[in-house]
Amino acid sequence: MPYRILIVDNDDESRSFLIETMKARGYDLDALNSSEDALAALKKREYDLTVIDIAVPDAGGTDAIARLRQANPDAIVIVMTASDSKQLAVDAMRAGAYDYFTKPVKMDDLGVVI
Repeated sequence: MPYRILIVDNDDESRSFLIETMKARGYDLDALNSSEDALAALKKREYDLTVIDIAVPDAGGTDAIARLRQANPDAIVIVMTASDSKQLAVDAMRAGAYDYFTKPVKMDDLGVVI
């Protein structure tokens, strides 16, 4: 059974890229553009992994990580961002993120983590 992955990114181009490349790798995925939609999806379906852009407008920064982990404690949360702030990376990891990627995400690197 392929991994179930939830992608949360409000950037259409980035989200489309992730959908296309992850589907080509055989992952079962859903893609949404808000953390609120992601929380609603987590109530309906279990995911092995959530990949979220920390800059999604309603995410509230690292608060979204904690909320996603609370909704699905067993799922892994990977954060992506256009910012190369080391402090943001540290904050994301402290909030429960498993890993942190700067955009544009290199699919080979993300694939290793998955």
